[in-house]
Amino acid sequence: MVVLMLGALAISGCTCGTCDRSEGAEEVALLPKGFCVLTGLGEADYDEMGWPRYIVDQKDGSVMVLVTPDRYIMGSRREPAEMPPHPVQVDRFYIDLYETNNIQFARFVKDCPQIRKDGFWNIEMNHWNFRKSMNPFVKPCQGLCGKLDNPALADHRLTNPEVDCLNCRWKQPACMAARSGAYKHFVFLEPSYFTEYWAPGVNDSHPARAVSFWEAWYYCRWAGKDLPTEAEWELAAGGGRTQLYPWGNLEPDAQRMMCNYGGARPGEDGYEYTAPVSMFDAGRSPFGVYNMAGNVWEWCKDNYSATAYTAGDFAKGQARQSELDRARVNPLGPQFGDKRVIRGGAYTSTIYDCRVTAREAYEPNFHPMNVGFRGVLRVQ
Repeated sequence: MVVLMLGALAISGCTCGTCDRSEGAEEVALLPKGFCVLTGLGEADYDEMGWPRYIVDQKDGSVMVLVTPDRYIMGSRREPAEMPPHPVQVDRFYIDLYETNNIQFARFVKDCPQIRKDGFWNIEMNHWNFRKSMNPFVKPCQGLCGKLDNPALADHRLTNPEVDCLNCRWKQPACMAARSGAYKHFVFLEPSYFTEYWAPGVNDSHPARAVSFWEAWYYCRWAGKDLPTEAEWELAAGGGRTQLYPWGNLEPDAQRMMCNYGGARPGEDGYEYTAPVSMFDAGRSPFGVYNMAGNVWEWCKDNYSATAYTAGDFAKGQARQSELDRARVNPLGPQFGDKRVIRGGAYTSTIYDCRVTAREAYEPNFHPMNVGFRGVLRVQ
């Protein structure tokens, strides 16, 4: 019964009939406000700590699936930017079962009429907090862009240097820390780009694309979630296993079409461009997550560096750093950078770029036509 409900929920949103509100469910899972257990879960759908496998975000109606804590080897030896493979520890979190679709993103834009009216905003951000006086987005979208008061969101550095700062190099954290007040990041929000690829009533269930990093980040905040870190994304995609793709090591062919990618022959995967977010059941990840390979690249929260996995650049996360194995707990990626990570490949990509460990990046204010996103919810 659960599986039959998931596709519809991705579009229709959460209603009273989809969420388990019994006392037992509330006692088992201490979910944040706005999230509830999906109706119809059996005993086998809870982990040993009592967390349900599926929950629903009542704000955007998305179904989220549990990713259990794990220590795994992140990266690979296939490309320099993926080296060296290194152990990481990632705590429990939920991830959207599907990519955020057009109808969901349209609701977000509708909820923020100031964006619709004026096209874009210049939002000045200081270290860790927003300057409300410079943020006209706050008034029409109350609670969306205020102080970073949500523990799920306030765990990552969001500041980049001004482009006209010539006294400090971009990647000198000591200089950045010493002059943090002088560094702002200008955020351009123009979510109308996505409408160029959305035909209402035709491709509502396709992934929202041409969405910038900042628009994806604000959407997740609006929905009570966050963007995944690279470490979280890779664990959800590969299950902590050493496999090439979310489904294993076999490449797709005409008989086994696991994802929507650019290498498929015309008509072979059934889609000229993007596909609905609930397609390609055979390509699900070990946690059951859809389309983590192909369809659209997905924004991650981390700043990008081609040497991010080396000892000098990789952030230590929340725990001690071992000089022996350099294990990291909940790593956050480089502290600064002018691009944000994208993962998973797209309908424009070769199958090689759809690997679990493949890494690329775009500038955070850019609106690539082949990039979308999904959210995560961190729980303890």
